[in-house]
Amino acid sequence: MTLIKRNKVWYYQTKINGKTWRRSTGQADRRDAEKQAREFQGQVRLLRGSSSPSQSLHQAMADEVSRLEVDVSAGEAQRAVETFRVFAKYLGKDVPLSRITTEVLERFQRERLKSRALETVKKDFHFIYRMLKTADHVIAKPMTPRRGRRPRPG
Repeated sequence: MTLIKRNKVWYYQTKINGKTWRRSTGQADRRDAEKQAREFQGQVRLLRGSSSPSQSLHQAMADEVSRLEVDVSAGEAQRAVETFRVFAKYLGKDVPLSRITTEVLERFQRERLKSRALETVKKDFHFIYRMLKTADHVIAKPMTPRRGRRPRPG
């Protein structure tokens, strides 16, 4: 959720299919503007065409890749495809997003850290969390080990 203040009024702003979508909340107080912005998020979901957390993982991945191609770049979308391919292979099957929990992501993170650098894993998780957030399935992030630490055997 992005709130921008212009001339004492807060505006809600986001990107939908490559175009900036901005609406005035009509509020001067940030807390009131955040409440109004939550109502706008429903409209944004409809405009993006996203569905519920019962959506499948593969459908959410396809939606996120197409969004990245339009909103960011083809190179970033290709990097996300690789991350999603590895994540789907780890899960072994197409699952509903509601079955992806923090514990599942922690196990995936430990497994991924065995063969990849910490910064690569952080970038992978950035793609995964953004995909889950766009599909309206927000979960708590697992702790990422600090630089120089070894992951605990799982």
